[in-house]
Amino acid sequence: MKQPAHDSRADGVSQPARQRAGRALAPAFDQEGEPCGADDLHRSGLRIHSPIIHDWIVRDKTNGAIVSGMHDPLTQAEAEAFARSWTAAWNSHDARRIAAHYHDHVEYHSPFVARITGADTLHGRTAVEEYAAVGLARYPDLHFGPDITVAVGAGSVALVYRSVDDLLAVETLLLDDAGLVTRAHCHYRPITPAAPAPGARNERS
Repeated sequence: MKQPAHDSRADGVSQPARQRAGRALAPAFDQEGEPCGADDLHRSGLRIHSPIIHDWIVRDKTNGAIVSGMHDPLTQAEAEAFARSWTAAWNSHDARRIAAHYHDHVEYHSPFVARITGADTLHGRTAVEEYAAVGLARYPDLHFGPDITVAVGAGSVALVYRSVDDLLAVETLLLDDAGLVTRAHCHYRPITPAAPAPGARNERS
């Protein structure tokens, strides 16, 4: 059987060229809503951190078979571009722009869903848009960033960032080949103040 053509990127991960060329990932925007590229991270004021150590990347292999229907896993650069676009959408306070990152039949799981809507889970893009609109009205000062950690899974990305109410958020987002979220699982914990260094003196004014 003839194998599909592969090509390599700077990060050393090879992917089927035909499949990657057909993917339509969500466009990346800065926090002002302007398109941005990989070199615009610091200019946009959003600092993206990759927890992947370069030496850990498996070359010339993919884990696409792990996730049914996801044969072309994201690269780190593509995941970071999605994170920029997703974060900029939330920071724009535009519910429709936020919902555009989600599939028509997305399943959205979050403790905030029950708090805001009374439901356990959201089903569908329209429900996500309505939820975002109500949530943004409740939290008019909502702003994610500037620090966001992005990790890549097999057909998914995980985003770690500071959310509302001094909560640390960890979101696991499953993506389809078009770069749309098909399932979202949101997790939160209180952000605890950093403990003083051992031996540090508590100076009083």
